[in-house]
Amino acid sequence: MAKKYSEYSDIELYNLILENKSSKELAFAELYNRYSRKIYFYCFRIIGNQQQAEDAFQETFLNFLQSINPDRVMTNIGGFILRIARNICHKHIRDTKKPIVSINDIDLSFNDESLEKKELASMVVASLELLSEEQRESLILQVYYDMSYAEIAEFLGVPVSTVRNWIVRSKRKVSKILAPYFERT
Repeated sequence: MAKKYSEYSDIELYNLILENKSSKELAFAELYNRYSRKIYFYCFRIIGNQQQAEDAFQETFLNFLQSINPDRVMTNIGGFILRIARNICHKHIRDTKKPIVSINDIDLSFNDESLEKKELASMVVASLELLSEEQRESLILQVYYDMSYAEIAEFLGVPVSTVRNWIVRSKRKVSKILAPYFERT
């Protein structure tokens, strides 16, 4: 009995895409299913704009498919796709000069005692927007992708101490922004 595509490892699926034209689409579809949600949310959290995140997300998987090469030794498919997404997101950010919002421009007064979870979630997203690109990305990788300081440092190509500083500063800033909400609840 043949294995289901869901039972293959990432590397086996990658090799199927390379070697077997008849199963190329099914192998790619399985990798897409495994990583699409994670990559989309990464793009959205980094870019902060749904349309641009969707564009970056689609571009990521197109680039991944185009990059498949028999000469490339692949050991971490998820990391490779995330790296493609990161490069594309940063390109989108550079190409789209979004206005910088000052922390002083945000109304931090909360008169409504019954803020819903949805409102809190939107406040968290808004607070992420106020961080520098480095702080936002390192915090997202730690919180949403459960990466250690060392893993983030390797992924971003910076020293561990730099990552630690970015994360500490970003958490401090997000806490400061969200503090009025928690003081009132």
